[in-house]
Amino acid sequence: HNDLSASSAAAILQGPKLQSLNLFANEAIGQSGGEVLMLALCEAAELYALDLGGCCIDAAVVRDMCMALSASPLGVAPNLACLELCANEFNEAACAEAFQQLRDARPSLDVVWRNKAPPPQEATG
Repeated sequence: HNDLSASSAAAILQGPKLQSLNLFANEAIGQSGGEVLMLALCEAAELYALDLGGCCIDAAVVRDMCMALSASPLGVAPNLACLELCANEFNEAACAEAFQQLRDARPSLDVVWRNKAPPPQEATG
């Protein structure tokens, strides 16, 4: 659990040579903080992994983040290989198209976004 403000986390993201940032369960991030962090991603040239799980980020921020990462894969966090967004406050169906666009634009980017495990499949028989 982190108690960083969104602006502090954004300042860290802009640090030179930062490769990984874990902000899991930092509920102070929320919607406005998610937007601040999204802008800071433009400066995160070396960032390899970002964990925003459990940060109370909503669907609008998730969609905007996916759009920014999709539209400029070489300009916005070009080395990002792992983005964790699970346990946030967004409806997965509302973000499905944005996640698909991100997968198409950056197939090597591993995005963890499920808010809960899918129900087990029943054996047919």
